[in-house]
Amino acid sequence: MTQIEDLERLSREAAERIIKSEGVRIITHNDADGLSAGALLAFSLAKVDIPFHLTVIPRLTKQIAIDKGDYELLVFCDMGSTFSDRDYEEMGVNPENVIVLDHHLPTTTHSTFFMVNPHLVGVDGAFELCASGVVYNVVKNMVEGDVLLELAVSGMIGDKQVFKGPNRKIIEEGVLKNVFELKMGLILPERPLKEIFESGIEPYLPDALDVLEKMGITDKKPSELSELGLERKVANVIALIAIKNPNPRAVSYVIGEVVKSRGRDPYLLSSILDATGKMEKPSVGIGLAMGDDSCLEEGLRILKSYERKVKEGLERVLDAMDEEAFLRYAIVENLNFTGAVAGVITRYCLPPDKPFFILSVRDDEVRVSARGNSYLVSKGLNLSEVCSIASELGGMGGGHSVAAGATLPKGMEHEFIKRANELIGEQIK
Repeated sequence: MTQIEDLERLSREAAERIIKSEGVRIITHNDADGLSAGALLAFSLAKVDIPFHLTVIPRLTKQIAIDKGDYELLVFCDMGSTFSDRDYEEMGVNPENVIVLDHHLPTTTHSTFFMVNPHLVGVDGAFELCASGVVYNVVKNMVEGDVLLELAVSGMIGDKQVFKGPNRKIIEEGVLKNVFELKMGLILPERPLKEIFESGIEPYLPDALDVLEKMGITDKKPSELSELGLERKVANVIALIAIKNPNPRAVSYVIGEVVKSRGRDPYLLSSILDATGKMEKPSVGIGLAMGDDSCLEEGLRILKSYERKVKEGLERVLDAMDEEAFLRYAIVENLNFTGAVAGVITRYCLPPDKPFFILSVRDDEVRVSARGNSYLVSKGLNLSEVCSIASELGGMGGGHSVAAGATLPKGMEHEFIKRANELIGEQIK
């Protein structure tokens, strides 16, 4: 069987288990991929009249109390692959009643719980299938609708994945159903250009605003540029600015293959879902994802507030930058949204030759966010393995080869950086 066939087999089995249940408790992650995945499952359960309760959390730990209530099945989306049967039992959960729909690298092979994960069939979940894509492959066996494809791609965009492998197959299904058009162009959300480049964080190219203002088009949205025949001209201008960036790869984050939807713009939807999840307003994002357009105005307001906070954090981190032989890092006090800040800095503010770590020192712990790129991964970088060093220091960590995170006891910051630098030096040869 091919990788896709193996994935579809697992997905069908998960769908059968879900359909047979009398109720589902959904636990999902608070980023764009997690909210897309959770909303996908919730939307599908509502369509087939299966009761559900959805909860959004920033991270899964054994200390989290999960009230399963009367729900027969517990489904974890965008998390859960690093837990063992014993971990779930310590949470007071029977692993026989657990389904994990995730794309993080599994750390256990002998499990009672059921899991659908691209890594199980030889697909790299860091790049070619995210959690919303996993859930899409499950729920398309239960229900139909354009919203399934929209949310699958929204999560894909949020996790900065590539349009290859199973991701490509999802997009091609959307093209065949006339839901999507795939073309080369500007990779921008459907917002006025002034908002994108003045207050936005994706892409982070503040120098573009002055040039676009001189062209008199900052009130236009990307779709309007196409209608006016200006998209290629604007793309050339932005490419010239991006290529002067400290990271010359930045141009590939702004110009490339774009998914155009006949319905909602997946790029804007992804941004709103990420912001509402991180700003602890996930119900707004989930409502919008499931089709409640009355949530759009509030979602946009939350997005703008989130972007302001991320940019404030970005400035603090750039002022605290330090470097070792094989990594760059910043240690800051009480920084929020470390993953978002680390991602923006890695993509737009630093050369691509080393991974970047942010360590946010809080009252009782240190939160670590690590980001790399596909070039470093091709040379051997595995940030999931690097962040697992935290377990040797009294913390915990994991994630993907290209993006990972950890928590540490306070005071272990410099020891973690020392060991991470040594391990990365061994990985990248």
